[in-house]
Amino acid sequence: MPLIAQNSIWVKPNAVWHYDYWTIGWFGFMKIEHNGDTIIQGKNAMHFVLTDYAFTYNQQGQTVPYGVLPAGDFYTYSEGDTVFYRQDSSFQKLFDFSKSTGDSYLIGVTNPSPSDQCSPESWTMLTATGTDVYGYPSISVEAYLNANLKLTGTFNHRFGGDYFIPLLRPCDPSIIYEDYIFTFRCFQDDSLVINPNGVDCEYMLTHVGLNEVENHTLYIGPNPTKGNLVIQSDVQISRIELFTLAGVLVQTQEVHSSNCILDLSKFEPGLYVLHVFDEDGGYFTRRIVLD
Repeated sequence: MPLIAQNSIWVKPNAVWHYDYWTIGWFGFMKIEHNGDTIIQGKNAMHFVLTDYAFTYNQQGQTVPYGVLPAGDFYTYSEGDTVFYRQDSSFQKLFDFSKSTGDSYLIGVTNPSPSDQCSPESWTMLTATGTDVYGYPSISVEAYLNANLKLTGTFNHRFGGDYFIPLLRPCDPSIIYEDYIFTFRCFQDDSLVINPNGVDCEYMLTHVGLNEVENHTLYIGPNPTKGNLVIQSDVQISRIELFTLAGVLVQTQEVHSSNCILDLSKFEPGLYVLHVFDEDGGYFTRRIVLD
């Protein structure tokens, strides 16, 4: 008889999340999939497998598959109002729904190098509690600046929501690193389906694999630019987002047209990353140089 981890909160069997992501040089989606349950340190834990479906651009600027990359294993169990996850050789709190706004809790212990300027203990603080857009009780948390393990976002007690895998990051503000920017795409398990945009959860895999997305024509220029950036496409653009290289969203603009002009004159010169979304849920990423 198979082992089943019964939870009063958290996900049910056969849970699968899809998160779109991008970083400098490539983009794609992360799939997190329930792969059965097991006993670890006396706890009845759910086992999840992470798979990275990565894409990049060829020399013609077309979207092409980069690879399917194993991204690790993740274990959780729930107890009362808390979801725990396995960090290295011990379980730590992932979500504590008993906490109030302003409370903090430890999410992990690491051994950072002195140059990272991180504390060995990583804490996150609740910035808000309430009900999320899906109608579930939720908490919003923000990682401490000196936390080596970062957990920031809004999470509900049914399926999480924002990307919930704690990420190792340096704490020295002078270090520029190529961070991953995750966006929730969809979730499902044995009793729940959440797909906010109604778009294929594996759009990039099914459409790019069929050579549909990369055949779109997209013009972004001039690049480098001193201010105005013209964006033209042969498909409808739903919105555009502009990020710094540190992953900070500095501008978002609804478009719903095949062309638009983005004014960048208010920003400091440097490198930026532009994310262009089409109406079908696909997206394009370009590095922009602002003179």
